[in-house]
This record gives sequence, C-alpha cells and structure tokens, in this order.
Amino acid sequence: MTRDIVSLFPHGSYPWAVACRGDGRFLAVGSHSRTVTVWDVANRRQARLLTDHPGAVDAVVWSPDGASILTSSQGSSWLWSVATARQLREFPTPGIPVAWRGDVILTMTVKRAVTVDADGELLHDFGAPSLLMWRGALSPDGTRLALMDASMQITVRDSRTGEEVGDFPAGDRLHALDWSPDSRYLVGSGGAPTRIWDPTSGELVRQLPASAPVRFSPDASRLLEIPNDDHLRILDAATGEELHRLDLGQWCHSAIWHPDGRHVIAPIRDGSVQLWDIQPRRAKQVAVLGGDHTLEASENRVVSAYFRPGDDALTTVSANGRLRLWGDDGALVSEARSSAELSSGPQSAWSPDGTRLLVSNRYRTEVREVPAGRLLSHREHLESWWTLTWSPDGTRVAGGCDMFRGKGCWIWDPTTGETIHTLLGKDVEATWTAWSPDGGQLAVGVLPPEGGFEIRVWDTRTGEHLRTFDGFDWGCAARWSPGGTRILAQDIENGPIQVLDALTGELIQEFEPDDVAEEAAFDWDPATNTVALSRADGVIAVWRLDDGECLQELRGHTRGVASVQFNSDGSRLVSHSDDRTVRIWDVATGTQVGFQIDSLPEDHWVVRTPDGTIRHTSPGAHRWLAVQCVVDGDTVLLPVTPSDLPA
Repeated sequence: MTRDIVSLFPHGSYPWAVACRGDGRFLAVGSHSRTVTVWDVANRRQARLLTDHPGAVDAVVWSPDGASILTSSQGSSWLWSVATARQLREFPTPGIPVAWRGDVILTMTVKRAVTVDADGELLHDFGAPSLLMWRGALSPDGTRLALMDASMQITVRDSRTGEEVGDFPAGDRLHALDWSPDSRYLVGSGGAPTRIWDPTSGELVRQLPASAPVRFSPDASRLLEIPNDDHLRILDAATGEELHRLDLGQWCHSAIWHPDGRHVIAPIRDGSVQLWDIQPRRAKQVAVLGGDHTLEASENRVVSAYFRPGDDALTTVSANGRLRLWGDDGALVSEARSSAELSSGPQSAWSPDGTRLLVSNRYRTEVREVPAGRLLSHREHLESWWTLTWSPDGTRVAGGCDMFRGKGCWIWDPTTGETIHTLLGKDVEATWTAWSPDGGQLAVGVLPPEGGFEIRVWDTRTGEHLRTFDGFDWGCAARWSPGGTRILAQDIENGPIQVLDALTGELIQEFEPDDVAEEAAFDWDPATNTVALSRADGVIAVWRLDDGECLQELRGHTRGVASVQFNSDGSRLVSHSDDRTVRIWDVATGTQVGFQIDSLPEDHWVVRTPDGTIRHTSPGAHRWLAVQCVVDGDTVLLPVTPSDLPA
C-alpha cells in the first residue's frame, strides 16, 4: 500500500485559486486536487487543509473578518471555519464567488452578476440575458460594481440596489477590470493600452503601455502585470515603466499582491505558489509553498550527497546544516546539526578516512566528527568558500572563492583553522581546487582579472606556483588521475572534456558529449575512464572516454541534477537533484538500486525502495504525504496517518 503514498504537498496539482487574508497572515490556495490549503505566510507552513470538494476548487474568498473562507467547486459553494477547518454550511450562491467586501458578496456566471449578503440573501441580480458578462469587479469599499459585457461597454452600479452610477465604452477589447485600492479609479487591462478611468464620469485619466491584465498594489503606486506566461512584471502606475521582471520558470495564469504591498504571490503550473519580495532596487523570490518545492528556498534541501570514503556509506548534508548518515537499507544511522547553514553543495566535503566532514557558510567553517557530529574545530572568516577539498592524507584543506564570495585561495590546517599558504589574493577568483593523489600539488581553476580562464598548479608544501595551463573559454571543473599524470577538465558551459598531461598541459584526449546541461553535474571514474554528466532534463549520461560511447542513460530525476559521484569501485553512482530526491544507480544496468531519499518540508524525509515502497520516514512525515488513488475515474489524494507508514 505504501507504494501509493506520494511525496506531494496537500495541493499537489495546479493551484487555480489563491486569496490572501486581509491582515496578510494566511494564504488560501484552491487546486484541482479538490482541496484548499491554508498557509501561514510568515512561518511558511501549512496551517489548515479543507477537503471533500466534489471537484477542482475554482474560487476561494476570505470573509472580511478573516474567520471564514468561501470556496466554490462544480457550481456549488461552501463556507468554512478557518479555526477548525470544518465546513459550516453549503452557501446558496447563484454563481462563483468573486469578492467579499463588508457584507456584500459578488458572484458571477457567464450571463449573470449577483450580489448577496453574508447570509446568502439576494441583494441584486445584474443579469443581462442578451449579452455575456465579460468581466466584473467589486470596489474595495463594497459600494459599487463595475461590469463589462461582450460589447466592451462598462457599467458601474450600486452593489446593493443596482442603480446605475456610470456607463461608458471600454474601447478596444479588454480582459480584466480592477479598482484602485481607494475605490477612486477603475482600470481596464489585457488589451493595448491599459486604461484608467474615473468610474462615474467615464473620463479617461491615464493610458499605460501595458498589454496584459494588471492589478494595483495596495498603495496604488505600482501595477502587477500578468502576461499569462512564465513571468510577471512590476510597473510604475504613473508611467507604465517596468520596474522589475519576475522570472517564475513556469507558466502562471494569475497572481496577487500581498496586503503588505511588499510581496507578490504567484501560483505556477507545477502546483507551487511562489512568494516574491519586491523592493525599490530589486525583486527576489523568498519562498515557495507546496508543489514540487520545499517550503523555503534554502530551508532543508539537500546540498550534498556523498559516498563516504572507505565503506561507501551514503551521507547527505542539508542547507540547514543537518548531517545525516544512512545505512545500507536506507535507515537513518545518525544525524547531527552543524551551526553552519549552507547555501550550495561544494561547501561540504568528506575527509579521506571518512571520519570527518567539513561544512561551511559565509562566516564559519566547521570540522565535524561523523557519525557522532561532535565539533572538532572551526574557522571564522569573512569569505565564503566556493570550493573545499581535503588533501589526500587529511591534514590540510584547500578553499577557494569566486567573485560573489570574496575571491582568493588558501591552504589551511583543519585542526587549528590556521592558514598555511595563501595561493591567490583577493583580486583573483578561484572556482575549484583539486589535489594531486600524493598531496604534493594543487590544481586551481582561476579567473584572472584580465579575463579568460586558467588552471594553475602549486607545490602544496612550499606554496610555490609551478605552472599555468590556459586556453579555456570560460571555466571548467577538473579531476586528477590516480597516478597523478593526467588532469581531466570539463568545460562547465556545455564544452568538451579534455584530458591533459599534468606536467606539460599537453592535450592527450578530447571528447565532446551531446546535450550536456549548462554547469552540468560531473564526475570521473579514472579506473574505468568513464564520466557521468547531467543533462538539463534530469537525465544522467555515463560516457566512456576512450571511444566516446554513451554507456548508460540514468533516467528518473524530473529536474536538474545538482551533483553526481561514483563510489569507490565505479559500480554505483549517487545523485541529488532539484526534484528533492537523492538516488543511487547501478552504473552497469542504468537502474536505480538501494534506496531513494525524498526531502519534505520542515526537515522531514521519506526513504523509498526503487519501486516506490516506503521503507523509513521521519516522525511527523505523514503530514506531508498523501495516498493517491482513483475514485470514480478521478485521481484523488487522501490524508495519511502515522499508522499507514512503517514503524
């Protein structure tokens, strides 16, 4: 049965309807999975789940006091208590609820606009049987209703009595109506240009060069433009000038402003809802709710997955600094918490003997004993490491920084944290470091101030610069061969793989694989002379360098792959991906083996066998799982209880 339990958030399908409570604390998201998820926006966590809708939820509307939610599905509406997540009653609306202002609720169908009071009693029917109702908008103060019919005529009426207070032509075809936050102006958009009118006189106050539907910000200074595409735009409401472009990565049909006027909420195709922070100089995605993402962009995602040297035990490191060691059957053997919150995979590294783990953030690097998690040493610093590598004997660490992290490259003692050699000053960027097998030399990927890209090699005992290899277009990642005679370099921007003589830099072999992702995940098994490279679609290709043959395509990840690593004998490969999974592969057969780890919100996790059977879970993981089943031909998600999961 556990194979039917899926690692999805409660509304794991397209979020069709979104609405924020007036105080901004909670966000209600209605989806095609027949549920409404209520999110605590500040804490980025699920607060309530409203279930048992007969079909896709096409509308969610908050009551003015924030205590209730009105939802709609398949032509019927219900009123829910937010406190208990229980259905209070079916609500007698003649259409889909669109807005609730004061004690006036607007509902619409293709031929009727109707206002009712908070008890569902009819206030006025604005039906127009001869013309389709094209769009409607209730003013923020609840007193007026603007309607646009298929002839592009806009009529403004009293929301209670139906008395006409304004009537004027919209002009060209428009797709959206909205009111300014103070109810003074009406904006028509979705055509070219966007128009702003006085709603009583119909006087055109302003035209803006925006062609997609727009929404006023709470302070009326900006407009949110929704192009029905994979991005949104923030415009100056006075001039129409673009202030910010929000690249969502997936299609979005609607978006709203958070009541604080600083954030934008965007539901996208994969079932998630993105939260963006809009500031005068920048716009930044700060959280993702539900869908195929973790709750926070950096809350608990895995940033490193390694086979431990010596016994090939799997270790994962999460962005919150959590270190986990997993047994052969996927059971959690041990976990520890570093005080260093991580932001990218290269900022953690195993010692060669598998007993210590380096973890680092911008200000602190720690050496932790594994599996106990005991802090052995730490180093305070201002730079943030882009690359951390141990010397083969485990007595030294090399760290390099790129332009975003302070620049420079150092060799230091992991026991004391003291610097042994400074190889590059803070005017030179280092993108990777690689030790020779005997530990006597260090190869460093360098972006010099004058441009280009170089591989520089140092004597690690004296700190002397030995040689430089150049001729690379931009950048690369590299590995040494076991004998220390060759260096393999892979261009990180879809370029060729080159095998160089480690002494002279002479090109020994060159190979250009097909369809490699930009900044591909990459590893080399020198014993078999095979490389693993990721593609943009999540497929990992294993290539034999001798003849350029693709030996296997490892298929299973649904998003980009962040890292890959061969085990000690090259028979297995571990990968972790933006799809929130860590997977183990048999290189010879191309199939998943062992177990798979799925990351869930709030630092929960699930361990599955390759066929999907759940083997282990963290305590409390059931809250982020659902049973997927088919009822009357429809796929539905049902809640999971702890008893449904393995003990």
